Amino acid sequence: MNILNKILGQNKSGHSEDFEKFLHDYFTGNGMIKEKLIKLIIVLGVISFSACSINEKDRIGIKGYVKDELGNPLTDVSISYRTSAISVQTNSKGGFSLNEPRTFFIEFRKEGYHSLSTRINNFSEDASYHFNTITLKKTSNPDAKYKDISLDTDPDFKEINLIGNVLNSFKEPLKNVRLTLTDSIMESYSLSKYGNRNGYFDFRKNIHQITIKKEGFEELVMDLPIYEKDSLKITLLENSNGKGIYIIKSDRYVSLPQTKLPHESEEKIGSVLWGGNFSYDVTDFFYPNKVEEFKIQNDSVLRFISYEPLFGSRLFKAQDEDKYLCTVSYKFGISPFPETESVSVSTIYPPKYSRHTLDEPKIVEFSPVSTNSSYVFVNSKTKRGYYFTY
Repeated sequence: MNILNKILGQNKSGHSEDFEKFLHDYFTGNGMIKEKLIKLIIVLGVISFSACSINEKDRIGIKGYVKDELGNPLTDVSISYRTSAISVQTNSKGGFSLNEPRTFFIEFRKEGYHSLSTRINNFSEDASYHFNTITLKKTSNPDAKYKDISLDTDPDFKEINLIGNVLNSFKEPLKNVRLTLTDSIMESYSLSKYGNRNGYFDFRKNIHQITIKKEGFEELVMDLPIYEKDSLKITLLENSNGKGIYIIKSDRYVSLPQTKLPHESEEKIGSVLWGGNFSYDVTDFFYPNKVEEFKIQNDSVLRFISYEPLFGSRLFKAQDEDKYLCTVSYKFGISPFPETESVSVSTIYPPKYSRHTLDEPKIVEFSPVSTNSSYVFVNSKTKRGYYFTY
């Protein structure tokens, strides 16, 4: 601010010159004002350039420039990279910690040039690595390699700090579970010559890919964002060919009863963009009247495991007066869509960030807010449901 004040000048009260006078003097040819304005633009440009330079160097990731032997920028260079794998086992309390230093391998390839490879020891996804200019030499042998890369930064290793616990469906700790931070390969490219970033590359590793294995349990693969720093609580599911929906008690699964659900349908007419109409049903579902009551004791949290597909495992609460559950639209027959909001549940399995399909088993938790209420997991395709009273 002092620099700007010196350039523009201040009056005795400490305020800059009157803006209207400034504009008048500038447009009527006051040379001193024009000179000050030019100085101001230069100073602001220097400040902006310095900020950009600092940000580029300190920004998390791996960056640099690729050039040929004459110093010309090389664009569209293939940059492949991978990290070494780390593998640990859970302890007797199901706990694990992935904190070991890793090696980051990187290779630069461009047709007609030597390929070049190097490594970064003690690699961290949260650090900044800035390479000196990388020079690729022309060659007629595409398999020729040489190593000649250095870093102009030497950041300290920052711990990965991936910690957590692995449990079974009964919330019991699982020991000797193998967790592997896998050796994944990814690819990037040097940028084009536009924007004054000739041959520039800038990328970062954003995902921790973790494989979780234990004999007798379903294998899990998680793509965990590197910004996820909270302790992980991972539930593994036993291998099973189960069917239906069960409530999970302290030491066993108890099957929920299933029945055909009373329903009322109404035909609707829909239209398509390219012309024409079609008919479809909208169906209201109700809680069954003549069924044997299945009452669950007053636990504060209910945990269920469902082997039903996603559309067959949405939970709805029956209304007190007419036992209404939900309304389902069959406009898209392959996937009937409920128009009524289902009861809020927390998904325990598959865990967040895991790779899974819509039809694989699920473990959910539900916290009832009132007693003497009836609920149904509605299967909108079969028009059947798994019911209980709380």
